[in-house]
Amino acid sequence: MTDTTKLTRQLLWGCASATALVASWPAMAQTSSDGTRPASDEEIVVTASSRVIREGFDAPNPTTVIDDTLIKNNAVTSVGQLSKLMPTQSELNSPTAFTQGYSGVAGTTFNLRGLGSTRTLVLVDGRRHVPSSTGTGMNVDVIPSSLIQRVEIVSGGASADWGSDAVAGVINVVLKDRLDGFEGNVQAGIADEGDHANYLASLAWGTSFADDRARILVGGEWYRNEGILLQADRDWSAKQYGLIRNPAYAEGNGQYQFILAPDFQSSSATLGGLILSGVARGTDFGPGGVSRPFVPGQYFNPASFAVSPTGTTVAGQSMSGGSGVSPGLYVPIEQPVERYAGFGRLSFDVSDAVTLFAEGSYSKITGRSPTAFAHDAGIIFGAPFTISIDNAYLPDNIRGLMEGAGETSFKMGRYNTDFGFVQGKSVFETIRAVAGVRGDLGKFKWQAYYQYGQSTEDALAKDTIYTARLANAVDSVLVGNVATCRINADAVATNDDAACRPLNLFGEGAPDQAALDYIHGDATRRTRIEEHVGSLNVTGDPFSTWAGPVSVAFGAEYRSDKIAQISDPVSQAGGFFLGQTASALTGKVSVTELYGQTVVPLLSNSPIARNLELLGAIRHSFYTAEGPVTFPAPGTAKRDFDATTWKIGVTWSVFDGLRLRGVRSRDIRAPNVNELFTAGNRSTVSVFTNGTTVQFPRFRGGNINLTPEKADTLILGGVIEPAFIPGFQLSVDWYDIKLKGAIAAAAGTPQQLIDACTDGNQEICALFTFENGVPVELRGTNVNINQFRSTGWDIEARYRFAALGGDVSLGIVATHPTELSQTTTIAKIDRVGENGNNNSFRQPNWQFSTHASYSRGPFNAYLGGRFVSAGKYNIDYNQDGALNLANNRIPARYYLTASASLDILNTGNRMVQIYGVVNNLLDTDPPVHPQDFQIPIQGSGLYDVIGRAYTVGVRFKY
Repeated sequence: MTDTTKLTRQLLWGCASATALVASWPAMAQTSSDGTRPASDEEIVVTASSRVIREGFDAPNPTTVIDDTLIKNNAVTSVGQLSKLMPTQSELNSPTAFTQGYSGVAGTTFNLRGLGSTRTLVLVDGRRHVPSSTGTGMNVDVIPSSLIQRVEIVSGGASADWGSDAVAGVINVVLKDRLDGFEGNVQAGIADEGDHANYLASLAWGTSFADDRARILVGGEWYRNEGILLQADRDWSAKQYGLIRNPAYAEGNGQYQFILAPDFQSSSATLGGLILSGVARGTDFGPGGVSRPFVPGQYFNPASFAVSPTGTTVAGQSMSGGSGVSPGLYVPIEQPVERYAGFGRLSFDVSDAVTLFAEGSYSKITGRSPTAFAHDAGIIFGAPFTISIDNAYLPDNIRGLMEGAGETSFKMGRYNTDFGFVQGKSVFETIRAVAGVRGDLGKFKWQAYYQYGQSTEDALAKDTIYTARLANAVDSVLVGNVATCRINADAVATNDDAACRPLNLFGEGAPDQAALDYIHGDATRRTRIEEHVGSLNVTGDPFSTWAGPVSVAFGAEYRSDKIAQISDPVSQAGGFFLGQTASALTGKVSVTELYGQTVVPLLSNSPIARNLELLGAIRHSFYTAEGPVTFPAPGTAKRDFDATTWKIGVTWSVFDGLRLRGVRSRDIRAPNVNELFTAGNRSTVSVFTNGTTVQFPRFRGGNINLTPEKADTLILGGVIEPAFIPGFQLSVDWYDIKLKGAIAAAAGTPQQLIDACTDGNQEICALFTFENGVPVELRGTNVNINQFRSTGWDIEARYRFAALGGDVSLGIVATHPTELSQTTTIAKIDRVGENGNNNSFRQPNWQFSTHASYSRGPFNAYLGGRFVSAGKYNIDYNQDGALNLANNRIPARYYLTASASLDILNTGNRMVQIYGVVNNLLDTDPPVHPQDFQIPIQGSGLYDVIGRAYTVGVRFKY
């Protein structure tokens, strides 16, 4: 099927769906709701869809607005929580979606269309915000939630309006502009299970003075969430479903390769140590080092005990039940988080035409993962221990068996919870300052400002393990009947370590504190990002045509982002188990941009159009990248490159009640510091080609020669506002995003890559250097090589009317992706309909949120819903007749939120309101969808993992 034929069929389907939706609306209205619009009859003026301002449903791109009312109805405590109200959002990182780690654990990033946070641009009051990571992603939780006026979600490309990164869309957080007096909020919440305790307190004050020529607003908030510390704290996660390799599987025998089963256990390790090789293979050690036989579980594979020549256990090391260990039980469901945020704004009217303004903000977010990881040997990250026959703590009965068999050592698998957990901690601090001037000049408005932003993350892996010290402590011998580290007992004096303490591994709880103190250390990493922005923008209606005023916007902007990241010396050398192993990263990317935009009315009140407008925008960006490089030779490099983005669109009001719209745009994402300047490394690889095996070096890391990713976006849709249903609006839009030159390292093994080159793939051949037809080098650095395509439908409807003596507001916001494909060097895969945890690049077939509210006088009631359609655990499974997974289906989920508020005092200037919210009203568990074969983590950005939870609070105004 050609793209044109496919698009035609999709458009016909969309038109039919829209017609059916309008026809069935009275029935839908009983269960749908609004909340994405204000309760008043006033339209929200949207600023993020274009530099030329248009109202709500009049915007050329599909635009959803989450207003202050909806935020309050859900008792939102952070900007990140709003992702649950955005069906187009695929959550990438949050305290419930990323619970195992020690870097980046204290925040949320947005990810529209599933294309990644680096392709979603976040603005604050129409201005960029300093990034929070070495990419360009922003931790949106640094924004004080109590000061939000609304959030605008613009789908589709907007690079011509706002610059790089606006490929999937733009999210603009608009803060309150002024206050008169005090506003505050105090709330507390808890889950049905007695955990997830959370608290929020906020206070803001504003006033005007100097005859209302000067205005000031200051505010701050504090938030704390105690989290949910263990998967054992929920019935659904305590069952520990996991993927287990079926030992009965053989190719072609009709058995499934993997089985989804409860009580996931590792069959290659226990808490007290499990012998994996030799004559004593299958011996487990209980308390006090007492040996006992290992108890196999269901689907146990005897090969789990086998050890490869490299010293690692073979695949298939899992089972259901038995006497192994379930690592997932120790993983948090939700990480504890604490946040402080403050904001201030001051403006002064120098004259009727000129205003000076300044803003400042500060935030500090601390996230903790108390049980980020336990050291393991033989399960996931670590190789099994090697225990020698002369080990100081080896039980005599095992030593006797070894002597009888002529063995000198064996491999031991162990999950070392008695070492203590590696505790993760991440502290984000962000400051932002803006100073500028704005004014009127005849038919034009202008604004100039300078902005400085600084973001710092201090990541700590507390009580991680020195790998060399662990090896020294494990290898102990008896000297005069005293356990001693072998390095201090051998004849080599140069390897002595007076601090070494021998470590007993036989039995849970066997290690003593002196040995634990010796092997433990703290890994640290600091990331600091500085951003400077200077901007001049002009908007106005300079003249009119026969159809109305022509609107224009033009301006210039300079922006620089400088990053410095450094880990502790031990981590840089790879000396910690799961430490901050990143090498030092430094670099700077700056850009100077010029842009222009116009909206030209072509027809007004004509026989063929109530109104017809043409929109056009263009932006040219001049980039400079500078920083250290390791390929092709170490040194400092500087490179200039440029890019042009554009957009053309049309809105056609055919008649009152029907408006059609379309946008075609070219958008970009420029390479960031991380992709350009990540320190490289060199390794030797081998491939079989032309009948012989050859070895050559492979280089990996950043690439100064990267160019911007380019995306072509098409959006076609319409808005229906039937006169016979006053207060009803419906928008349906088709989107198609084609992105080429996506930045990534070439996928596939060196053998797969050389095979693809041999088959004629010249793009992959360009990664190799050949001499006389023989490969002598492989560039595994970041390159512009992948492709993405995202297509689908966005649907939004709202209906407001008076009933039961009050105001009723109903609405639905839905998205239905039809393709989300990625083309790499080895394959193309479409992950629409994949709901599992194994790939962040995926989207369900359908997501929608519904909102219904009723207000009468001082009382307001609200019911919201969120739907995630059924999908597959992993699209890769059960393809082409392969029997990979017995049950590759994840069922649908629908969550309900109910709230109510009552004004116990409201005199206009004074207000006291009490409210309550119940999230996940029906206490719906998430579906079973483990992450991988080692740790069945069931947290996900798609599903609620908290369960039913309650919030009560008081809002006041004075």
